[in-house]
Amino acid sequence: MFVLVYVDDIVVTGSDSDLAEDVVQLGSEFSLIDLGELNFFLGLEIERCESALFLTQRKYVRELLEKAGMVDARSAPTPMVSTPKLTHDAGCPLDERALYDLMQLAYTCIRVGSPTFM
Repeated sequence: MFVLVYVDDIVVTGSDSDLAEDVVQLGSEFSLIDLGELNFFLGLEIERCESALFLTQRKYVRELLEKAGMVDARSAPTPMVSTPKLTHDAGCPLDERALYDLMQLAYTCIRVGSPTFM
């Protein structure tokens, strides 16, 4: 049995046949509401198959790409030229510094696996 707790959200899952009894016991101690099959939890999308749960951040990443206006962007092996000649006055200032900061933080959270800041 696995019990995931985040503030006032609790997810109980497992293949143990005693799981139902454990949940009933929890219900006698705490006020619980059964929300049915789990689809999303803390920004993670949960897909169930016969013997496993698959956790993805597909929806979360899609929303970030939409915010950044990059839904139709193509992937690249590196995000920029690998041998640029950078100078102090090259390029132009970012119009949306806050959006850049948000995308930077979002990328970090995707890499770490904690998309709860949004």
